[in-house]
Amino acid sequence: MQLDTRVLGPSLPGVSKIRNYYLRDVLLKIEKSPTRLGTAKELIDQQIKTFKQDPTLRSLVFQVNVDP
Repeated sequence: MQLDTRVLGPSLPGVSKIRNYYLRDVLLKIEKSPTRLGTAKELIDQQIKTFKQDPTLRSLVFQVNVDP
């Protein structure tokens, strides 16, 4: 499953910086089928782990909201 056609963003939220953290919003549109949802969650987890392994990106903080 690819998410590239279902990704909106990154965009600036209403408040774009809080306590020296620069914020960005990314919206993923995913159908509610259990198989697609599970696959999407796995892909998101894999990407976050990939970012955390890169020393230059290790300081990124991710907050996942399933119902924005």
